[in-house]
Amino acid sequence: MGAWTLVWMGGYALGPTFGGMAMDRLGGRGAYAVILGVGLLGATLFVSMRGSLGVPAGAGPKAAAVSGLEPDEASAVGSQSTLPRP
Repeated sequence: MGAWTLVWMGGYALGPTFGGMAMDRLGGRGAYAVILGVGLLGATLFVSMRGSLGVPAGAGPKAAAVSGLEPDEASAVGSQSTLPRP
């Protein structure tokens, strides 16, 4: 637990550190534009990668409905998934 706490606190320090440097070097609008671009890139990647991962086996009909697959198709895709099982 101690190592994870150090990693967690390091993550908390990244935002103010890089945000402050971006504000100093790019100004308010430039820093905002960079943050907006990174956020939009992350959202685009999330949507594009969501379909390629499939639905884990046994996820249930609601997960299949969200993925756009039929429950039988979702089970077939999920059984081939490389995601770790709980």
